[in-house]
Amino acid sequence: MLIGQIQIISELKRPKHSIAPGEFLVIGRGAESDVILNDSAVSKAHCKIFYEEGEFQLQDLQSRNFTYINDKQLAGKERLKDSDIIKLGRSTILFKLVSRKEQTASLMLDSINPSLKKIVLKPQEDKHLLEDDLFAHVVLSMPNPTVSRERIEECRRYQKTNPASSLKKILLEKKYIQTKELQTIQNAIENILKHEKSEQSLILEDSSQKENLAEQSLFLKLARAKGFLNIEQIHSACLLHRKHKEAKNSVTLLEILLNEQYLTSEQAQEIQNLQKGHIPYHIEGYELISLIGVGGMAYIYKARQISMDRMVAIKILLEGYRNNQYINDLFLSEARAVAKLNHENIIAGYDFGEKHGISYFVMEYVDGISLSQKLKKCQGRLQAKDSLEISIQVAKALDHAWEQGLVHRDIKPENILLTNKNIIKLCDLGLAQKTGENQTAPKEDFGTPAYMSPEQIRSEPNIDIRSDIYSLGVTLYRMVFGSLPFSGSTRDIMSKHLSEKLRFPGQSMTKEKGDLAKIIHKMMEKNARMRYQTPKELLEEMLKLQKQWDKSIASGTMEVMVEISPSRLEKGYLTFFKKFLKKLK
Repeated sequence: MLIGQIQIISELKRPKHSIAPGEFLVIGRGAESDVILNDSAVSKAHCKIFYEEGEFQLQDLQSRNFTYINDKQLAGKERLKDSDIIKLGRSTILFKLVSRKEQTASLMLDSINPSLKKIVLKPQEDKHLLEDDLFAHVVLSMPNPTVSRERIEECRRYQKTNPASSLKKILLEKKYIQTKELQTIQNAIENILKHEKSEQSLILEDSSQKENLAEQSLFLKLARAKGFLNIEQIHSACLLHRKHKEAKNSVTLLEILLNEQYLTSEQAQEIQNLQKGHIPYHIEGYELISLIGVGGMAYIYKARQISMDRMVAIKILLEGYRNNQYINDLFLSEARAVAKLNHENIIAGYDFGEKHGISYFVMEYVDGISLSQKLKKCQGRLQAKDSLEISIQVAKALDHAWEQGLVHRDIKPENILLTNKNIIKLCDLGLAQKTGENQTAPKEDFGTPAYMSPEQIRSEPNIDIRSDIYSLGVTLYRMVFGSLPFSGSTRDIMSKHLSEKLRFPGQSMTKEKGDLAKIIHKMMEKNARMRYQTPKELLEEMLKLQKQWDKSIASGTMEVMVEISPSRLEKGYLTFFKKFLKKLK
């Protein structure tokens, strides 16, 4: 006997629900519905699927926006056939008739360990990811899009009646895109998928980890750096941990990694020893003191250069990359790039080499904090004049790098250091690349999704300094307004960088913030040709604004708005009234 099965094809995970003969399903957005849709255009109890007289039937429950079957409005009730498409609100449902055997297999897939489920379902999931919303986002974000939004919608309407056809396939069949364009689109999609699987993104999306995010993130970075874990294992462990949390099971991420045999107890102990300060390396001429962090390619240690009796920072290439010629060349290129640069606002390079199979790079050590740490100390944002001054110094560093033909490719608060004398130092030039070099060669993850330019997300060849200007624009936005311009999951953020219009918070928009918003808007234009074309051009605009502000301060006409928390505001009023009452007495 055949049973009914519906699949919500408008949702990312495309969940399935089964209806056996004699059963029924109410679909709607209300809590009482059997299948709940997160869709405001759907009524609380929108429609019903039931079994009657040997057939599955669909009935509208007097919904406000009606129910459609194969694009025809449902009148009363109607018999459901295999592969019928049901439309309600903005949601689309595929109805299928399946055998008991097929249904049992489907239920088994839904109940197996998430680690195995991911491996089994990944090809199909990735197929949908590439062919639906993400594909459309990337197509529409191309610098000179050949496909309009109207044509995308036309293809989506066609797809409703042909759910087996992907959006990519339909666009190609209709000749709306050419085969030669697909590679650029594919690069962007792969870049987004790659970044959303980073250990940082996975931990951030697992809300149960937010209490000890830094500790968990460092543990996973060290485990990957040592070659003990790969990203697929981290992904599976995070999924399992989320399920345990939802079931209110008290299970740690480390316990899952051990239980799934992704890590041995010896490996876990080795990582914990590194976290506690154990240093397994010796480099002649240097005394390694403590681990500062783990980057994409290297450990970073605080050390003392014995001959000069000075503090330095040493990068040591990760074990997993030591036999990778491309990564070794990239590591060496960083050393050469930094050695060529001589600027007050760029970390200086001192020495590099390879001893006993360990590649290392010695740099200037900055006694200070990162801009990221500074923002945390200042309740998430800085005063407008401080934000401008920091951006000016970073722009000066970019201008010097650009004169040497270098692009940084990872401008963000974590890579901007502030010395105790308020001098900005741009660091982590591991991603820096000489313009004109082959940027299509295989490479590791580069850039940070929240700060990446559209062309960087699309993995375009020959990315230039305008990409760094975009990333600095995101950083300036973060300093001034206390948040990132685009929020959501890694995928959401990267998609928004490609296609969503930049908006600024309407509240507390002082004149100074408005001045900076104009500059940020130009820095973050989606089309690189519409941005400031060089750091020098950007610097001229920023220095001109700084000069105007200085004149306004001197003349006493500048509007200054001090932002304080509500609790501090209440205390301020209380102090004021106490002083006022004293004067009255």
